[in-house]
Amino acid sequence: MKRDNHYESAFEHLLRQRALPYVAVNEVHRAAFADVNLKSFDFIVYMPERRNLLVDIKGRKAHPAKTDWSYDPWVTQDDIDALTTWQSVFGKSFAAVFVFAFFLEDLGRVNLFEPFKFRDRYYRFFAIYLDDYRDYIKPRSPRWKTVTIPREVFRELAWNLDGF
Repeated sequence: MKRDNHYESAFEHLLRQRALPYVAVNEVHRAAFADVNLKSFDFIVYMPERRNLLVDIKGRKAHPAKTDWSYDPWVTQDDIDALTTWQSVFGKSFAAVFVFAFFLEDLGRVNLFEPFKFRDRYYRFFAIYLDDYRDYIKPRSPRWKTVTIPREVFRELAWNLDGF
């Protein structure tokens, strides 16, 4: 975890508030596994009565004009590849997820869920399983090696972490 990343700090505060056991992963160096340098994920979250989660936080600024889930849920191909490898390494009792942390600039336009407040900033968190994400992946920018999924798929498959 990067201590100066407000998205990750807000998510960590959410975990503490919900009394969920977790480990924040040190992202200073890429991990070397099987002679491959892997991008680290951000948290291991231990879930009672469910699969434990390998969480990769994707911080995004929510635009004031967007009052629904119409945000673009893009990630890099490196994110997909690394998280896929980590999920395989940790085994069947762990599921990899992307958590999209949306920083809300304009609360007057928020109407779907109660935002999460942290350090005088407001957020919404939506999670999607890596396996679900991969099923619908499409290229976004070949130059930047980014991928995305259709927004309607994101709206259908992602869940709000209010019930987390």
